[in-house]
Amino acid sequence: MILNNKNIAIIALVTSALLFGSTFAVVKDLITSISPVNIVFLRYVIAAMLFLIIGGIPEKTYIFPGLLMGVFLWIGYITQTIGLETTSTINSGVVTGFYIVLTPIFSKFINSKTIQRKNLIGSVSGFFGILLIALNDLDQLFGNLFTLICATGYALHIVMVERYIKNMSISKLMFIQSLSGAIFCLPFLNFTNLGIARDFIFPILFLGFVVNFCAFYLQLFGQKSINASTASLLFGLEGVFALLIGVFFVGESQSIGDYTFKYLGVSQEVFPDRIEETAKFELWTNGKFVDYLYPYRAFYPEFRLSATRGAIHSNLIRDFYLVPSDFKEDGQALFRVLINPMVSWMWISGPILIFGTIFSLTVSNSRRRKKIKLPIANSIFESRSL
Repeated sequence: MILNNKNIAIIALVTSALLFGSTFAVVKDLITSISPVNIVFLRYVIAAMLFLIIGGIPEKTYIFPGLLMGVFLWIGYITQTIGLETTSTINSGVVTGFYIVLTPIFSKFINSKTIQRKNLIGSVSGFFGILLIALNDLDQLFGNLFTLICATGYALHIVMVERYIKNMSISKLMFIQSLSGAIFCLPFLNFTNLGIARDFIFPILFLGFVVNFCAFYLQLFGQKSINASTASLLFGLEGVFALLIGVFFVGESQSIGDYTFKYLGVSQEVFPDRIEETAKFELWTNGKFVDYLYPYRAFYPEFRLSATRGAIHSNLIRDFYLVPSDFKEDGQALFRVLINPMVSWMWISGPILIFGTIFSLTVSNSRRRKKIKLPIANSIFESRSL
């Protein structure tokens, strides 16, 4: 591949998407201790100082574009961070990707860019797809709706970058954006909670430097050569990266119905005739810890055969199954999750059915005889009754 300006810009945008995708898990952990607004404020302050150092004090022409970018980005950050309080990192990453749908539409009306019919159809289809994701779990509905607002803010931010970046310094524009974002946070800061941030210095520095500084620099660098619609498609990888990081590196928990389960890892034991790989899961129901589950797979090298055993948690309402499909050398694993309702009642019904059958067979079916006098023939007949 020839590294021309366009290809370099694409690489920059993909790398930026990777860095953005890494933030969901970090923010998810931070918001358990630090308020969402405080997290966003600290990220902006770190980035503003770094951009000021490398770019210097910007001219007046940078103020208005930087403020617009800062407003829309601030809306995106705040709503996304609040949304993560009640939705999973995976859901947040996927729903945030809705800005891919919105960006071409905003670019057409704001920057007078053309939008092809197929892109419009894709945008409408994407809207309904993301809407289904947002509504698939009522427990996460509030967080998903906030994340939809976040996607709107991000889409407008990308369009503003397209509008102003061509002939402007990245560092100076980003300084105004970061400074304005920090200022917007001031009225909502929790100053008591702000002091706790020193206990989480490394994740905050990660967000401020790696994401707000490096990732946004790469975004603006890439958008100097790539239009907003294409850039938003590349940023769609952010959701993919968030999914991969959330599942495989962070141990992201997943929810199905009333159940929440979390993959904790896999261990291996070698026996003379087989190799056993056992996974460990935590299972929760309605926020209460239920049990550890240990599905496993055994491989018999001599016969080149595998045998799996799923882990089951049963109650009178339903059975929860975790069935291993594949264990990989890097510690990742693939599982099938099944929830079968009323299985216990099937087992209970078996003995009841057997008992009922035996009981019905042992009831006396002896027949009583009684005499009936018929008035016509004055005869006596025997009739049998059960």
